[in-house]
Amino acid sequence: MGQPERAVADYDRAVEIEPDDGAALYFRAKLYLDMGSLKEALNDMNRVIRENLMTKGFGDLAVVLRGEVYCMMRQFDQATQDFTAVLDSESSGEGAIERSKQMLDWIEEVRATQQSSE
Repeated sequence: MGQPERAVADYDRAVEIEPDDGAALYFRAKLYLDMGSLKEALNDMNRVIRENLMTKGFGDLAVVLRGEVYCMMRQFDQATQDFTAVLDSESSGEGAIERSKQMLDWIEEVRATQQSSE
């Protein structure tokens, strides 16, 4: 078992002990994303967002991460919705805003490239 798999196992145990631990779910989703386990990452982020499990002030990070997962899945409309929601929220932190802008620019570049190659 490699280092990322061990870390996922640790987060699995943390979630077993405290099922509503939004931070554990968030960091496990980040690991899943890094490992290419996109469905698992999306499941964790959907649960965190749906059940509002992130502590106050960090919910925007969950939305950004879900948007990144959607990007990796090439589901750009869903990703755009998440990044736009972060930009439209008055409570989003500067880091989440900046990352959302970067990702929206990237999506625009990908779409332009796709259109020019058709």
